[in-house]
Amino acid sequence: MAFAALVWGGLDGEDEIYQAFCEKELPEGKRTYTWEARLSGGYCTVSYSLRPSRTVYDEAGFEVKEQSAHVRVGLYESRELYEELRTNPDGTDPEPAEP
Repeated sequence: MAFAALVWGGLDGEDEIYQAFCEKELPEGKRTYTWEARLSGGYCTVSYSLRPSRTVYDEAGFEVKEQSAHVRVGLYESRELYEELRTNPDGTDPEPAEP
């Protein structure tokens, strides 16, 4: 998250994204969730997806549970832009202009 803040720039500090989301927890029973927050230099979403665990065996034959997760950080100039892109992801006008 610090890397995303450094690349984005314009935030009060490189840990601003982390501080906005560090106390968030995945709601009970959810495997995927997205949190949203206003930041000093824009709007941010953090999506977390917990992948199903799988059982593998090491070279000695011991059972090992593998668990992985995916985190996505989205940075936008404003919440309005985020909403616009979310409802119209290809960036085209939803209605063609009349001639």
